[in-house]
Amino acid sequence: MKVLYIAHSAEMQGAGFALLNILQGMVERNINVYVVVPREGRLTVILKDMGIPFLIIPFFNAIYPRFDNTIRSFLLFIPRLFRTLLYNKLAEKRLHVFLKRRHIDIIHSNTGVIHFGAQVASKLSIPHVWHIREYQTVGLNYKILGGLEHLKKELSNSNNHVIAITKGIFDFFHLKENKDIVIYDGVFKTTDNIRLSKQKENYFLFVGDLIRGKGIFSALMAFEEIAKKNPGVEFWIVGNTNADFAKRLEKSPFKFRIRMFGFCSHVKVYDLMYNAKALLVPSYFEGFGFIVVEAMLNGCIVIGRNEAGVKEQFDNGLKYTGIEIGLRFESQAELISRMQYVCDTSFDNFIPMIKAAQNVIQKYTVSQNVDQIICFYDSVVK
Repeated sequence: MKVLYIAHSAEMQGAGFALLNILQGMVERNINVYVVVPREGRLTVILKDMGIPFLIIPFFNAIYPRFDNTIRSFLLFIPRLFRTLLYNKLAEKRLHVFLKRRHIDIIHSNTGVIHFGAQVASKLSIPHVWHIREYQTVGLNYKILGGLEHLKKELSNSNNHVIAITKGIFDFFHLKENKDIVIYDGVFKTTDNIRLSKQKENYFLFVGDLIRGKGIFSALMAFEEIAKKNPGVEFWIVGNTNADFAKRLEKSPFKFRIRMFGFCSHVKVYDLMYNAKALLVPSYFEGFGFIVVEAMLNGCIVIGRNEAGVKEQFDNGLKYTGIEIGLRFESQAELISRMQYVCDTSFDNFIPMIKAAQNVIQKYTVSQNVDQIICFYDSVVK
């Protein structure tokens, strides 16, 4: 079988790591893979190292440019929109020409913000698998080109076969059980990597994009409240900063107790999780929550917003083990309360919760994920 994957970004975040896990699993199972990326980046460096062929076709996510009520965004809105439409149309034509000279069994778009893959697949009568990893219009507050209802209509097309990474996303987009499926992401390769340390350092951890949709501003405000009552506690942040967050951070009265790590390797992030008091996951409508599973893998308490993908993972854990596998919150006050609870409580009291979590996350192996996707491929090409 030959599968062409389309990545929405050349940077390494949740969707990028998930794609790499899929690619490696496919190669190990003798599936021929090819990857389309919009530009050079960390992903293409890794693909080169893995010996996986790729093609760079510039394109942009199929969403409207952000508009933040500034003169700059007002003046640039139309040029940016025109650029997106032009590049994506050119990308569609380039991919069409490329595929006409090759035999491909399946086109697999790795995220929901990639639309031209479905269009090319339809024209060439190639089955299209659409991996939906985000709610888009909530949480991230994307404005989808054509609108949400148009996207739902496209997803319902008989040539589009959708993989939703949670049941919540499956229901949100009104997907169909006769042609679509829920497959949870594969996060780690072997359960041998599960570990737990009782010797925790005195910091809370955040890992992710430093944007409002990921809840970093909420996390910072909560830490500032905790810092008033707990003189020694720190806040460690992994993620590339931006002007908006940097400006807010500079105003924090506790900025001297906040450490910024920028982009870190997986090994470094895992060590930070291993030693942290807790990981904060305050994302709004998180699609799946890759880092939730990674934190549990490393014996880290997870304080997560009780909605969307994070809630689904917590609910699954409660269903399978009978106890909570993380600390849920639904408001800013509850986030602060959960953080203070962690500060006031011996880590030994959390060990049953963490061990239950580590039992549940064994469902999220890369091997299981890849095997399920291949079975889905087989049903699609029949």
